Amino acid sequence: MYFFAVAFGSSANVICRFVDIDVFPNQFFVLGSMIVGALLSSTFIPRSLMWDLLLVVSLSGMLYAEPQLAFASGCVFIGAVTALWPVAADILYAASPISFALGCLGFLAGCFAQVWVVAYNFVPGGWLLRERIDLVLFAFLLCIIATFPRSYLPAMKPSARGIYLFLLVLAVGCVVIPIAQNRFERHEPPMERNRESESGTFTSMIWTTHFGYDNHGWNNFKAALSLIEDAGTPDIIGLLETDTARLFTGNRDMIEYLSENLHYYSAYGPETRKSTWGCAVLSRYPFVHVENLILPSPHGELACMVDAVVNINGTHVNFLVTHFGVWEDKEDRDRQTEATAELVKEKDKDGTHLIFMGYITAPPYRHYNYKKMVDSGLIDSLPQGTALSRRWYSTDRWCQYIFYKNVEMGDFARKSVGHISDTEWQKAWWTLPASVH
Repeated sequence: MYFFAVAFGSSANVICRFVDIDVFPNQFFVLGSMIVGALLSSTFIPRSLMWDLLLVVSLSGMLYAEPQLAFASGCVFIGAVTALWPVAADILYAASPISFALGCLGFLAGCFAQVWVVAYNFVPGGWLLRERIDLVLFAFLLCIIATFPRSYLPAMKPSARGIYLFLLVLAVGCVVIPIAQNRFERHEPPMERNRESESGTFTSMIWTTHFGYDNHGWNNFKAALSLIEDAGTPDIIGLLETDTARLFTGNRDMIEYLSENLHYYSAYGPETRKSTWGCAVLSRYPFVHVENLILPSPHGELACMVDAVVNINGTHVNFLVTHFGVWEDKEDRDRQTEATAELVKEKDKDGTHLIFMGYITAPPYRHYNYKKMVDSGLIDSLPQGTALSRRWYSTDRWCQYIFYKNVEMGDFARKSVGHISDTEWQKAWWTLPASVH
């Protein structure tokens, strides 16, 4: 019970990110579902075969259905779980110390398992739960169904319990409603600033965020925001390792924080139920089309990609933002490179203005993965032997690369950001060909 409540109820954003649906204003439907669940629990004891079936069906929908239906199922599920809390509270009140300790251990196991399904490459026996978040969640649901009593004597009379829950919901509402009103009033649509529109100039940046953790082990979204601002607030920002809709990050939504503070459009990337580390795109300009892709990953972690088309002052520019697999999984990296190269060649048939920003986990110039990318028609932002490559120590790149096609690069910069993460950011200045602006 506590695991589900914390994993999906501690932040109204989590279910939205879990199923790939816009956070605002759908997060308020999640809050509403939890309030309805709390109110329902005051009128009856929700323990029956039909209630168990509702939990199973709604969790199945959240895991396997298309985004809209999955979101609706997620709202039903968290509402149904919330309705069980009075029962759980009474059981907890009467539980022995051993039972309480076992419950705490079970919660910790759920926290680890939620990470294990993604980090299987780094833990012993990781293959057992590889990309199986569904098994983890159904295992916990089975525990609820098997252990919760069908009937029990409430610690509080039904009438008293109803009054207590009503007052509790009323108190929560007094806090939530003003916050929601303020959220609606302050929510501003992204500001499309037509900077340098006549010359067709724009900037882009790539950075591996490591989930916004700083060197002290804390989520430091303010420092991440300051870093982006210090980099000149590029027009298009590719971010890697960004899926923070998990307990190990406290369910804090870094992408929402950055997009709202920058007033940028955002593409979150593959949903959490896909079990990737996440990749995202922030854009000063509106998206025309966004597609979330999973690249071939037969052995290692799933490699995500965001294929985003951005309307920059009337011209469509295609950005590919991705993170290939780790160095130890050669076959994964080779297949991911080949799939990306084929995608680039397909787009080049239409003369697409294309910018690749990603982590290809390979040294420059001589490695197979690098050469395969260049052979697809992409141009390295730091070609070997050029003054720009010598200026920015191109052979010392930390696996992040910017490639391009059918646009003109004006300048390039890179900077170590070890004070926030053990990576660097790279930034490029672009100009669209004269024939299109």
